[in-house]
Amino acid sequence: MPEVQAGRLIEMMRRNPAAPRLEVCLPPFSIRQSALEDLSAGEILSLPIQRLELFLLDERARIVAEALYGTLDDTPSLLIETKRKNPSHHIDSKKYKKLKIVLGKALLAPLEKGRIIPIDRTGEYDAVLQRGEEPFAYARLIQHGRHIALRIEKVL
Repeated sequence: MPEVQAGRLIEMMRRNPAAPRLEVCLPPFSIRQSALEDLSAGEILSLPIQRLELFLLDERARIVAEALYGTLDDTPSLLIETKRKNPSHHIDSKKYKKLKIVLGKALLAPLEKGRIIPIDRTGEYDAVLQRGEEPFAYARLIQHGRHIALRIEKVL
């Protein structure tokens, strides 16, 4: 009986964290609608970036800071670079769709330049691919040539 209660408490805390959290995302980019529909497990999706620059989004999906991805003591972490003032631009049309790539969550902490904050990944994959707010695929971050890429592991 105590094990069941402990399990329920852990699950409740996961769903409703006590401290506010920021969503950790790669910059959004646009992808052809047809490529999105044909996406399957095992495919490599090359990203138009050479280093892992991240955005931290608040609960209203506003960019509050920019950071770099890395590891500290084998824990995925981010290094705060700057506070964000201007929104980023992306294409979203019938032909191209905005792709949101979520790497996890981070506790809301003072966002001073140079601060290192651990990333809490949600699940066993490195990234969740979303159209709008709905996840549609899970992926692993890999190096592909000179670019960062995603290897699609699971399509929903």
